[in-house]
Amino acid sequence: MTRPALSFADVSLVFPDGTAALDRITFQVEPAEVVSLVGPSGCGKSTLLRVAAGLTRPTGGAVLQGSSNGLAMVPQDPTLLPWRSVRRNIELLLELRGENRTQRAARVEEVLELVGLRSFAGHRPRELSGGMRMRVSVARALALQPDVVLLDEPFAAVDEMTRERLCEELLRLFAHRHTAGVFVTHSIAEAVFVSDRVLVLSARPGRIVQDIPVPLAHPRADDVRSSARFAEIAAQVRDALRQAVP
Repeated sequence: MTRPALSFADVSLVFPDGTAALDRITFQVEPAEVVSLVGPSGCGKSTLLRVAAGLTRPTGGAVLQGSSNGLAMVPQDPTLLPWRSVRRNIELLLELRGENRTQRAARVEEVLELVGLRSFAGHRPRELSGGMRMRVSVARALALQPDVVLLDEPFAAVDEMTRERLCEELLRLFAHRHTAGVFVTHSIAEAVFVSDRVLVLSARPGRIVQDIPVPLAHPRADDVRSSARFAEIAAQVRDALRQAVP
């Protein structure tokens, strides 16, 4: 039996000032599955990713990883080092992990090809568009070859058309690598497009109030967004969100 790529078991978090952020969050992410988290602002979506990444310790419950390949995180801001080229930014986490130069070079070339940035490998971040900088951030995460990628509103700062294109590219990359993902977004359409399931969280403290499957076939082309089935699922997510806000 295949183990889940990531499991949240009764994860709760109360901050030192007494603020309850998360309340008994329980769900699993299967290998190669993408799960989106949506909910009202301040409900703990990003906090839950930080708990999964080991950046914040829960006050109750646990997060369990299904394999030794671990996970990687793509933050809202690409956080690229301005003095490093695209290639060297992608290489950074591999350096910190202690991989040798030959291994690093091969891995970086592979992900540069995957994200379509080979011709920009020598450019500095200031020479790139916002969408390209985010692709570098995604490539940096994929270079680690994780089983799970955590994405915290990665496309929030780019325009709508670029956002849609990046979502399509993200699904292609995940399918190529058989990578699982946990995706935080405020966009219902984005959540439905990228996900196999959408989890709707309540207002603080965040609880899962609905787990909505997205039975749309892969690969997903742009025209799926205009389909009746897509609209039905988006409406279901929207209704659950309305009920989640007191």
